[in-house]
Amino acid sequence: MLRTLLLFAIITALGSLPSKAQSDDGWFTGRLLLLCGGDGDNGCRIQVNHAQYYNFSNMFSLGCGFGYIMDNSPLMPFSAEFRLRPSSRHRIMPMVLFSGGYAVPLGGDGKGQSIITPRIGLETGRLARFRCAFDVGCQVLGGNCNWIVGAGVVF
Repeated sequence: MLRTLLLFAIITALGSLPSKAQSDDGWFTGRLLLLCGGDGDNGCRIQVNHAQYYNFSNMFSLGCGFGYIMDNSPLMPFSAEFRLRPSSRHRIMPMVLFSGGYAVPLGGDGKGQSIITPRIGLETGRLARFRCAFDVGCQVLGGNCNWIVGAGVVF
């Protein structure tokens, strides 16, 4: 009986989420960025990052992401993502982004590292079916903290 009630409660809660979670962008938003991060050894480390967000409202989104860091020992980071847009829909929307996770080495010589990336950014209003995104912040990879700048699209 308890299992049946619990299952009914879970189905009811999940069934009510889409009607409350719908934002102006829909339920899900994708983000693809090309990032350049400062690296003390090479000067610039290139990273491609893709994140998929579930929009709880126009201002708050959670999601997950993955990417590819091109460095001496290439890494593939997997992360949990948080996005907060404090203002409503405008032509230019400021936002706060935070991601944290683990970077898996792709070569046999590297080792995995934790990765934390707090950023602030801007998104433009909708142009056709996508928006432009610009980010700046820092990235803590392993024990090294470096600056990071990125640009990309939101779809």
